[in-house]
Amino acid sequence: MIRQVSAKTPKAETIELIVSTSFLRPKPSNMAVMEINLPSGYVVDADELPGLRKIEKVMRYELEDGGTKLQVYFDNLSTAPSTIKLTANRLFKVKNPAKAYIMVYDYYDTTLTATEFYELPLVTSADTSDCKSENEVC
Repeated sequence: MIRQVSAKTPKAETIELIVSTSFLRPKPSNMAVMEINLPSGYVVDADELPGLRKIEKVMRYELEDGGTKLQVYFDNLSTAPSTIKLTANRLFKVKNPAKAYIMVYDYYDTTLTATEFYELPLVTSADTSDCKSENEVC
């Protein structure tokens, strides 16, 4: 289960993302994966990634798709929440970006899956004034 997804944009150039998850069953899960997909135009701030290893139960992480997707591997998940905090930086502007999603699943039993979609607050029209059409990279 994904307990919380919070995406803040303190500046148009960055996202502060907080994702909290837990396992609904009384016994802990097997190894679990949290897959964080970022909105178009953003990439994970790689300088923050080594700090993920300090989070209890995090075994490893993988950055994929040019930094737009982060997979965090947990030894297991229990009813106690596990929370990931990260920052992403904007590489380019996208007018009206599609929703992004976060998926958490049991590595050995993928029928145990939760997905949560999220979107950023709309950027101002001045911020995308050089975009000519919907969903355009500018």
